[in-house]
Amino acid sequence: MKRLAQVKDPVIEDRLLQRSIFSSLFLSVFGIAAGFLLSSSFVLFDGLYALLSVVLSVFSLRGGRFITVKDDVHFPFGKESLEPILVFFQYLIVFLLLIYAFVAAIDTIRSGGDPVELGFVIGYLTISALIALIVYRHLKQLNRSARSILATAEVEQWRLTVIMGVGAVVGYGIAGMAIWLSFENVARYVDPVMLMLIVLFLVRYPVKEMVQAMREMLGMSTSERLMIDIKQSVATIVDEYEVDDMYLRISKTGSLIFIEIDLIVAKNYRYDSILEQDLIREQIDAALEWLPQTKWLTVAFTANRKWAE
Repeated sequence: MKRLAQVKDPVIEDRLLQRSIFSSLFLSVFGIAAGFLLSSSFVLFDGLYALLSVVLSVFSLRGGRFITVKDDVHFPFGKESLEPILVFFQYLIVFLLLIYAFVAAIDTIRSGGDPVELGFVIGYLTISALIALIVYRHLKQLNRSARSILATAEVEQWRLTVIMGVGAVVGYGIAGMAIWLSFENVARYVDPVMLMLIVLFLVRYPVKEMVQAMREMLGMSTSERLMIDIKQSVATIVDEYEVDDMYLRISKTGSLIFIEIDLIVAKNYRYDSILEQDLIREQIDAALEWLPQTKWLTVAFTANRKWAE
Protein backbone atom coordinates (compact mmCIF):
# COMPACT_ATOMS: atom_id res chain seq x y z
CA MET A 1 0.00 0.00 0.00
CA LYS A 2 1.32 3.42 -0.95
CA ARG A 3 0.28 6.77 0.38
CA LEU A 4 1.54 10.14 -0.81
CA ALA A 5 1.17 12.89 1.79
CA GLN A 6 1.83 16.44 0.61
CA VAL A 7 3.88 18.54 3.03
CA LYS A 8 5.62 21.16 0.89
CA ASP A 9 3.79 24.47 0.42
CA PRO A 10 4.34 25.52 -3.23
CA VAL A 11 2.73 28.95 -2.72
CA ILE A 12 5.17 29.93 0.02
CA GLU A 13 8.04 28.38 -1.95
CA ASP A 14 7.11 30.57 -4.92
CA ARG A 15 6.88 33.68 -2.73
CA LEU A 16 10.26 32.94 -1.11
CA LEU A 17 12.00 32.51 -4.47
CA GLN A 18 10.49 35.73 -5.84
CA ARG A 19 11.67 37.75 -2.86
CA SER A 20 15.11 36.20 -3.15
CA ILE A 21 15.27 37.20 -6.83
CA PHE A 22 14.45 40.86 -6.18
CA SER A 23 16.88 41.04 -3.25
CA SER A 24 19.70 39.45 -5.26
CA LEU A 25 19.00 41.75 -8.20
CA PHE A 26 19.37 44.81 -5.97
CA LEU A 27 22.63 43.55 -4.44
CA SER A 28 24.03 42.59 -7.85
CA VAL A 29 23.49 46.08 -9.30
CA PHE A 30 24.87 47.64 -6.11
CA GLY A 31 27.90 45.32 -6.05
CA ILE A 32 28.87 45.50 -9.73
CA ALA A 33 28.59 49.30 -9.76
CA ALA A 34 30.63 49.59 -6.54
CA GLY A 35 33.19 47.10 -7.86
CA PHE A 36 33.92 49.19 -10.94
CA LEU A 37 33.91 52.49 -9.02
CA LEU A 38 36.27 51.18 -6.32
CA SER A 39 38.39 49.05 -8.70
CA SER A 40 37.96 46.15 -6.28
CA SER A 41 38.00 42.60 -7.63
CA PHE A 42 36.43 41.34 -4.41
CA VAL A 43 33.51 43.79 -4.55
CA LEU A 44 33.02 43.02 -8.24
CA PHE A 45 32.98 39.30 -7.42
CA ASP A 46 30.40 39.99 -4.71
CA GLY A 47 28.17 41.70 -7.26
CA LEU A 48 28.64 38.95 -9.85
CA TYR A 49 27.84 36.34 -7.21
CA ALA A 50 24.59 38.18 -6.48
CA LEU A 51 23.82 38.37 -10.22
CA LEU A 52 24.42 34.63 -10.51
CA SER A 53 22.03 34.15 -7.59
CA VAL A 54 19.36 35.97 -9.60
CA VAL A 55 19.80 33.59 -12.53
CA LEU A 56 19.76 30.54 -10.25
CA SER A 57 16.71 31.81 -8.35
CA VAL A 58 14.77 32.28 -11.60
CA PHE A 59 15.85 28.78 -12.58
CA SER A 60 14.58 27.44 -9.23
CA LEU A 61 11.34 29.41 -9.49
CA ARG A 62 10.48 28.02 -12.92
CA GLY A 63 11.59 24.54 -11.90
CA GLY A 64 9.54 24.69 -8.72
CA ARG A 65 6.42 25.70 -10.63
CA PHE A 66 6.95 22.86 -13.10
CA ILE A 67 7.37 20.33 -10.28
CA THR A 68 4.16 21.54 -8.60
CA VAL A 69 2.02 20.66 -11.65
CA LYS A 70 0.99 17.00 -11.37
CA ASP A 71 1.67 14.73 -14.35
CA ASP A 72 1.01 11.13 -13.31
CA VAL A 73 1.33 9.91 -16.90
CA HIS A 74 4.94 10.98 -17.43
CA PHE A 75 5.97 11.14 -13.74
CA PRO A 76 4.07 8.35 -11.92
CA PHE A 77 6.23 8.79 -8.80
CA GLY A 78 6.00 12.58 -8.83
CA LYS A 79 8.37 15.24 -10.14
CA GLU A 80 10.30 15.59 -6.89
CA SER A 81 13.14 13.60 -8.49
CA LEU A 82 13.89 16.75 -10.52
CA GLU A 83 14.65 18.77 -7.38
CA PRO A 84 18.11 17.30 -6.65
CA ILE A 85 19.02 17.76 -10.33
CA LEU A 86 18.16 21.46 -10.10
CA VAL A 87 20.08 21.79 -6.82
CA PHE A 88 23.11 19.99 -8.26
CA PHE A 89 23.38 22.36 -11.22
CA GLN A 90 22.81 25.37 -8.98
CA TYR A 91 25.77 24.50 -6.78
CA LEU A 92 27.87 23.39 -9.76
CA ILE A 93 27.61 26.90 -11.21
CA VAL A 94 28.47 28.41 -7.81
CA PHE A 95 31.47 26.06 -7.57
CA LEU A 96 32.72 27.07 -11.03
CA LEU A 97 32.36 30.76 -10.16
CA LEU A 98 34.41 30.24 -6.99
CA ILE A 99 37.15 28.46 -8.96
CA TYR A 100 37.21 31.29 -11.51
CA ALA A 101 37.46 33.90 -8.73
CA PHE A 102 40.34 32.01 -7.09
CA VAL A 103 42.31 31.80 -10.34
CA ALA A 104 41.65 35.50 -11.04
CA ALA A 105 42.95 36.39 -7.55
CA ILE A 106 46.16 34.44 -8.18
CA ASP A 107 46.68 36.29 -11.47
CA THR A 108 46.20 39.62 -9.67
CA ILE A 109 48.85 38.72 -7.08
CA ARG A 110 51.29 37.58 -9.76
CA SER A 111 50.84 40.88 -11.60
CA GLY A 112 51.80 42.91 -8.51
CA GLY A 113 48.51 43.34 -6.68
CA ASP A 114 45.77 45.91 -7.03
CA PRO A 115 45.48 48.82 -4.54
CA VAL A 116 41.98 49.83 -3.43
CA GLU A 117 40.39 52.41 -1.13
CA LEU A 118 39.87 50.23 1.93
CA GLY A 119 37.59 52.70 3.70
CA PHE A 120 35.04 52.75 0.88
CA VAL A 121 35.29 48.99 0.38
CA ILE A 122 34.63 48.34 4.08
CA GLY A 123 31.66 50.71 3.93
CA TYR A 124 30.21 48.86 0.95
CA LEU A 125 30.78 45.44 2.52
CA THR A 126 29.14 46.50 5.79
CA ILE A 127 26.00 47.73 4.03
CA SER A 128 25.89 44.66 1.78
CA ALA A 129 26.33 42.26 4.72
CA LEU A 130 23.55 43.95 6.71
CA ILE A 131 21.14 43.73 3.76
CA ALA A 132 22.06 40.07 3.20
CA LEU A 133 21.53 39.30 6.89
CA ILE A 134 18.06 40.88 6.88
CA VAL A 135 17.07 38.98 3.74
CA TYR A 136 18.52 35.71 5.08
CA ARG A 137 16.61 35.93 8.37
CA HIS A 138 13.37 36.74 6.54
CA LEU A 139 13.72 33.89 4.03
CA LYS A 140 14.76 31.44 6.76
CA GLN A 141 11.57 32.26 8.65
CA LEU A 142 9.52 31.86 5.47
CA ASN A 143 11.15 28.51 4.68
CA ARG A 144 9.79 27.00 7.89
CA SER A 145 6.43 26.91 6.14
CA ALA A 146 7.70 26.19 2.62
CA ARG A 147 9.58 22.98 3.58
CA SER A 148 11.06 22.80 0.10
CA ILE A 149 14.49 21.60 -1.00
CA LEU A 150 14.65 24.41 -3.58
CA ALA A 151 13.73 27.01 -0.97
CA THR A 152 16.23 25.50 1.47
CA ALA A 153 18.97 25.72 -1.16
CA GLU A 154 18.02 29.36 -1.70
CA VAL A 155 18.23 30.14 2.01
CA GLU A 156 21.59 28.35 2.20
CA GLN A 157 22.96 30.58 -0.57
CA TRP A 158 21.94 33.66 1.42
CA ARG A 159 23.64 32.21 4.49
CA LEU A 160 26.84 31.87 2.48
CA THR A 161 26.43 35.46 1.31
CA VAL A 162 26.17 36.63 4.93
CA ILE A 163 29.25 34.61 5.93
CA MET A 164 31.18 35.99 2.97
CA GLY A 165 30.16 39.56 3.80
CA VAL A 166 30.96 39.38 7.52
CA GLY A 167 34.26 37.63 6.85
CA ALA A 168 35.21 40.25 4.31
CA VAL A 169 34.42 43.13 6.69
CA VAL A 170 36.62 41.55 9.37
CA GLY A 171 39.41 40.77 6.91
CA TYR A 172 39.49 44.22 5.35
CA GLY A 173 39.33 45.75 8.82
CA ILE A 174 42.45 43.82 9.86
CA ALA A 175 44.15 44.86 6.63
CA GLY A 176 43.25 48.49 7.32
CA MET A 177 44.88 48.24 10.75
CA ALA A 178 48.01 46.76 9.16
CA ILE A 179 48.24 49.70 6.78
CA TRP A 180 47.64 52.13 9.64
CA LEU A 181 50.62 50.49 11.38
CA SER A 182 52.76 51.48 8.36
CA PHE A 183 52.63 48.20 6.43
CA GLU A 184 51.73 50.04 3.20
CA ASN A 185 53.07 47.28 0.96
CA VAL A 186 50.26 45.06 2.20
CA ALA A 187 47.60 47.28 0.63
CA ARG A 188 48.18 46.12 -2.95
CA TYR A 189 47.53 42.50 -2.05
CA VAL A 190 44.62 42.86 0.38
CA ASP A 191 41.90 42.59 -2.27
CA PRO A 192 43.08 39.40 -4.07
CA VAL A 193 44.19 37.70 -0.84
CA MET A 194 40.79 38.34 0.78
CA LEU A 195 39.09 36.97 -2.32
CA MET A 196 41.20 33.80 -2.13
CA LEU A 197 40.50 33.32 1.58
CA ILE A 198 36.74 33.74 1.15
CA VAL A 199 36.72 31.31 -1.80
CA LEU A 200 38.67 28.71 0.20
CA PHE A 201 36.18 29.08 3.04
CA LEU A 202 33.08 28.87 0.84
CA VAL A 203 34.07 26.17 -1.65
CA ARG A 204 33.28 23.27 0.68
CA TYR A 205 29.59 24.22 0.82
CA PRO A 206 28.74 23.72 -2.88
CA VAL A 207 30.86 20.54 -2.91
CA LYS A 208 28.91 19.17 0.07
CA GLU A 209 25.55 20.03 -1.49
CA MET A 210 26.53 18.56 -4.87
CA VAL A 211 27.52 15.28 -3.21
CA GLN A 212 24.19 15.18 -1.34
CA ALA A 213 22.24 15.95 -4.52
CA MET A 214 24.16 13.24 -6.37
CA ARG A 215 23.29 10.71 -3.66
CA GLU A 216 19.62 11.59 -4.05
CA MET A 217 19.76 11.39 -7.85
CA LEU A 218 21.25 7.89 -7.56
CA GLY A 219 18.59 6.83 -5.05
CA MET A 220 21.14 6.04 -2.35
CA SER A 221 20.09 5.44 1.25
CA THR A 222 19.66 8.32 3.66
CA SER A 223 21.56 8.91 6.88
CA GLU A 224 21.87 6.20 9.51
CA ARG A 225 20.40 8.61 12.07
CA LEU A 226 17.17 8.96 10.08
CA MET A 227 16.93 5.18 9.73
CA ILE A 228 17.24 4.78 13.51
CA ASP A 229 14.66 7.51 14.20
CA ILE A 230 12.10 5.90 11.88
CA LYS A 231 12.68 2.47 13.40
CA GLN A 232 12.15 3.87 16.88
CA SER A 233 8.98 5.67 15.77
CA VAL A 234 7.30 2.45 14.60
CA ALA A 235 8.86 0.05 17.14
CA THR A 236 5.92 0.22 19.57
CA ILE A 237 3.41 -0.51 16.81
CA VAL A 238 5.48 -3.43 15.52
CA ASP A 239 5.64 -4.95 19.01
CA GLU A 240 1.95 -4.36 19.71
CA TYR A 241 0.84 -6.24 16.60
CA GLU A 242 3.13 -9.24 17.13
CA VAL A 243 5.44 -8.67 14.17
CA ASP A 244 8.37 -11.10 14.16
CA ASP A 245 10.78 -8.88 12.24
CA MET A 246 10.89 -5.72 10.15
CA TYR A 247 12.85 -4.67 7.06
CA LEU A 248 13.17 -0.93 6.48
CA ARG A 249 14.36 0.78 3.30
CA ILE A 250 14.55 4.55 2.90
CA SER A 251 15.48 6.73 -0.04
CA LYS A 252 15.12 10.51 -0.26
CA THR A 253 14.67 12.40 -3.53
CA GLY A 254 14.26 16.14 -3.15
CA SER A 255 11.32 16.85 -0.86
CA LEU A 256 9.98 13.30 -1.32
CA ILE A 257 11.04 10.43 0.94
CA PHE A 258 10.33 6.81 -0.01
CA ILE A 259 9.79 4.52 2.96
CA GLU A 260 9.30 0.80 2.45
CA ILE A 261 8.49 -1.28 5.52
CA ASP A 262 8.24 -5.06 5.15
CA LEU A 263 6.75 -6.77 8.20
CA ILE A 264 7.56 -10.45 8.75
CA VAL A 265 4.63 -12.16 10.47
CA ALA A 266 3.63 -15.71 11.43
CA LYS A 267 1.82 -17.92 8.90
CA ASN A 268 -1.21 -17.98 11.17
CA TYR A 269 -1.02 -14.23 11.81
CA ARG A 270 -3.85 -12.96 13.98
CA TYR A 271 -4.34 -9.72 12.03
CA ASP A 272 -4.74 -11.27 8.60
CA SER A 273 -7.67 -9.26 7.23
CA ILE A 274 -7.18 -6.30 4.90
CA LEU A 275 -9.06 -3.97 7.24
CA GLU A 276 -6.88 -4.92 10.22
CA GLN A 277 -3.69 -4.48 8.24
CA ASP A 278 -4.89 -1.12 6.91
CA LEU A 279 -5.38 -0.06 10.52
CA ILE A 280 -1.75 -0.95 11.26
CA ARG A 281 -0.68 1.05 8.20
CA GLU A 282 -2.63 4.06 9.43
CA GLN A 283 -0.92 3.87 12.82
CA ILE A 284 2.53 3.62 11.22
CA ASP A 285 1.70 6.59 8.98
CA ALA A 286 0.59 8.63 12.01
CA ALA A 287 3.79 7.71 13.86
CA LEU A 288 5.83 9.21 11.00
CA GLU A 289 3.98 12.54 10.88
CA TRP A 290 7.09 14.28 12.25
CA LEU A 291 8.93 13.81 8.95
CA PRO A 292 9.21 17.18 7.14
CA GLN A 293 9.30 15.59 3.67
CA THR A 294 6.42 14.39 1.54
CA LYS A 295 6.07 10.67 2.36
CA TRP A 296 5.63 7.82 -0.11
CA LEU A 297 4.94 5.03 2.35
CA THR A 298 4.69 1.33 1.56
CA VAL A 299 3.84 -1.18 4.29
CA ALA A 300 3.77 -4.86 3.29
CA PHE A 301 2.99 -8.00 5.29
CA THR A 302 4.55 -11.38 4.50
CA ALA A 303 5.25 -14.69 6.20
CA ASN A 304 8.10 -15.43 3.78
CA ARG A 305 11.35 -13.47 4.22
CA LYS A 306 12.11 -13.98 0.53
CA TRP A 307 9.70 -11.15 -0.32
CA ALA A 308 11.38 -8.74 2.10
CA GLU A 309 15.09 -9.43 1.64
